[in-house]
Amino acid sequence: MHSILIVCLAFGIAAVNCAAARDGPVLESTIGNDGNFHLRLEDADGTKILEDGHLKKAGDKDGEVIEGLFSFIKDGQTFETSFTADENGYQPKGAHIPTPPPVPEAIVRALEYIAKHPAVQSEKLSSIKG
Repeated sequence: MHSILIVCLAFGIAAVNCAAARDGPVLESTIGNDGNFHLRLEDADGTKILEDGHLKKAGDKDGEVIEGLFSFIKDGQTFETSFTADENGYQPKGAHIPTPPPVPEAIVRALEYIAKHPAVQSEKLSSIKG
């Protein structure tokens, strides 16, 4: 989990350094002693980065949770990705991110049938395994 926090902070610092070279970025950055942090960067070219992080108890371990979004404009179109990074890994969401096709209805029905009718071991099979 520490690697997720380090990567996100490094990305944020790199973005801040790039933006500092240009005029006019909006920058907010706070890091608390409790492990919480907030980063906001908006540049005149439409680039936006927002991140909030905090420590979280994940079972018997402490972990980090980072939520945020980043967006940019390319060829007049805005691309925005929101994300969560936690004990389940990095989970991006965005209209431009490909998604798997839906599960066919026949497969859904078959899985429902299997769930409702668990396999019953017959006596014949029991004697063979024996």
